[in-house]
Amino acid sequence: MKNWELFVAGSGGVAGTIAGALGAHALALDPATPAGHSFQTAVNYLLLHAVAMLGLAAYRALQPRPVLPLTLAAVLFTAGMILFSGSLIIATAAGWPALKVSAPWGGCALIAGWAAIAAAALRMRRVAR
Repeated sequence: MKNWELFVAGSGGVAGTIAGALGAHALALDPATPAGHSFQTAVNYLLLHAVAMLGLAAYRALQPRPVLPLTLAAVLFTAGMILFSGSLIIATAAGWPALKVSAPWGGCALIAGWAAIAAAALRMRRVAR
């Protein structure tokens, strides 16, 4: 797939919007409860990183050649969206609390994705000189 980041951004936006509606209406989760707070955090992070992927896809499309840290950031964001948000949303909606064990790994992937973007900025600054 030529622009897989755009696919991930769109899919994340769809999943986040559906999950938000599911949590608020079908599951009637109260954000004041631990389960509701966890679910809402997962939805927020999913939507935030879907938008970040959209920006990353647009920025990468403007680059004359691939920038490895930006590719790494896209991969890490994808993994983080699945492992962090996906595991928390599915664990809460389906009642499978054991699935939450992958959430910390997803959170680490999201953090590393942002670090990769910062590294790309430093690398591209050196190349531009």
